[in-house]
Amino acid sequence: MVNISASTAVLPAWMIHGSWSMSWKLNPIHITIPMSLFGNLPALLKPPSDLRFTVGAVLFYDHDVLDLNGPLHFFGGSGQFEIKTIAETKEPVANCGGTHTLVTHTFDEDTEFDFLFIPGAGPRGLLDLSQNERVVAYVKKVAPRMKFIFSVCT
Repeated sequence: MVNISASTAVLPAWMIHGSWSMSWKLNPIHITIPMSLFGNLPALLKPPSDLRFTVGAVLFYDHDVLDLNGPLHFFGGSGQFEIKTIAETKEPVANCGGTHTLVTHTFDEDTEFDFLFIPGAGPRGLLDLSQNERVVAYVKKVAPRMKFIFSVCT
């Protein structure tokens, strides 16, 4: 038997990709769980060492720094994801927050990713992105190889 007492219990992020996920909101409640339900609970809470993914974040002029960094913080913090940034050149890319984001790979490199991530943008960035044939061509080229393609817009 395992005894859990907590105000909030959340399963590790890597479990979201398994066959189930849940988080519990507990108000000082004592829960007793039979170990037979979970087998070896410490092993369950530790992500499998071979579970690794690569996220490629597409950078373009005026991308939204919050839309980029929020998801990358989640992925990077899990320890199961390698983060790469991709753009037309290796020059830092101006974002809508007035700073620049570093680039690790260019569209011309044949870099493998599991997830392709396209952050949101400010108004100028959306206009520029819709007219940027290199970004659109890159996404079309790599899309068939991706396990997931996602975007975030706040």
